[in-house]
Amino acid sequence: MRPARSVRFSHYIYGMTKKERFAYVISYFEQHAPNAETELIYDNPYQLLVAVILSAQCTDKRVNLTTPAIFDAYPDVYALSKATFDDLFPLIRSISYPNNKTKHLIGMANMVVDDFRVIFQKPYPSW
Repeated sequence: MRPARSVRFSHYIYGMTKKERFAYVISYFEQHAPNAETELIYDNPYQLLVAVILSAQCTDKRVNLTTPAIFDAYPDVYALSKATFDDLFPLIRSISYPNNKTKHLIGMANMVVDDFRVIFQKPYPSW
């Protein structure tokens, strides 16, 4: 059930187009949390994507304890795309829902390599 909100706020937000809502939300967070940071530890977009996938229904602390072994074994998306379930699963066994997350990580890596390779080319300019 949706939390109660003032009629003015509801009318304001729900009367907006998708583009206006997006601009409003970005503006709100730029004002109220200009330096927002994540607790996840990562060095590049690949590591961030893996950490975010693992963080669903799991603490950032647990993810940060687990990811170094994953990144040692699979230093980039290309290496992860060649992983097998049986090789990756033991590395994330301590994360919640390890069966699904193992499948999703391998699937993500294959999708990135097949469809979005340019995003993860080395070196990444802004990292």
